[in-house]
Amino acid sequence: MNFLLKRFIHSLPAPRVLKNKILYEYIHECSGTPSYGDVIFCRRYISAYKHFGIYIGSGKVIHFAPRDIGSEADIHETTIEDFADGNTVYIMDFPKKYECGSFLRYIVHKDEYQLQSPQQTVERARMLIGKKGIDGDEYNFLVNNCENFAIWCKTNVAESRQVNSWIDSIMP
Repeated sequence: MNFLLKRFIHSLPAPRVLKNKILYEYIHECSGTPSYGDVIFCRRYISAYKHFGIYIGSGKVIHFAPRDIGSEADIHETTIEDFADGNTVYIMDFPKKYECGSFLRYIVHKDEYQLQSPQQTVERARMLIGKKGIDGDEYNFLVNNCENFAIWCKTNVAESRQVNSWIDSIMP
């Protein structure tokens, strides 16, 4: 890891906790159908990563992924069966309060946690259909991925616990 980046991160204000507070302890396995506006996910490729989306009712999900093998990722609607791809679907629950987003999003956007209603969550997801993520840029593993999209729709914080965990593992 670059020495200057580490130094910069350690120089950030101490009172701000720059770790993801949307904990996976808030997750439960979906028994039956998720509810309208739920953030859902499934584990992919032998649990190598988690894929996230927003359940919009009637067996449909909006998510950020390629439509076909080899195509660019975009935000689009699909069936829950296609989304899950044979894997178990999980539902996330969210705390009422949250300190801040990941350090990457906090530095760039200063996102503020605002828990959205199911209707607002789905409206935000629908508003982005056809786009290449929240910022309209191409898919980016660090700051513009399916988890960033889904968590932002629900909380206004484009967060990725998977990325945060990976960064924590390489930056003691």
